[in-house]
Amino acid sequence: MRLTRMLSAIALLSLPLTAQAAEEHIFEMEPTRNVAQVPIGVCSNLHEILPVYCRSWHVIAVEIVFLRNGSTTPKTGGQLVVENESGKASFRVQWTGTNYHLDNGEVLLSKGNGETSLATLTDMATMKDRAVTGWTDTDGSGALSVNDSLTVDGRTVKIVDVRGVLGATAE
Repeated sequence: MRLTRMLSAIALLSLPLTAQAAEEHIFEMEPTRNVAQVPIGVCSNLHEILPVYCRSWHVIAVEIVFLRNGSTTPKTGGQLVVENESGKASFRVQWTGTNYHLDNGEVLLSKGNGETSLATLTDMATMKDRAVTGWTDTDGSGALSVNDSLTVDGRTVKIVDVRGVLGATAE
């Protein structure tokens, strides 16, 4: 009897753990000239781009944090509650950032709560880091913004749209 119990316990311990990681959702804000001008907040509209492309959501609650520049951003680890015609959903914010839409159709992501670094831009189509080797700050704002130029993989491209973006997991 003891041997049977011991063998059963060993068999249970040898089973693979099947805990799944929570699926990440990526939401993008409406277009704006500068992310700091229109922070994500209650009554914002979000456009889901992953895992369901082009699903619209209306923000009904969000935990925010104030940034040094006086704007706000969703709090990492905070709750985001959204709704649409299919119902209400609750998410936990994992990260915030900015999507830069380029004149060649590409979209580059910068994660980091408004702190933009050229070294961290990721191609949204491939989810791979891109080699950004140059930047022309056309408006003198000191931040990547509409009409600025980037040199990406040896080609010069222009930023045509800037949108706040966040990654979250369902609660």
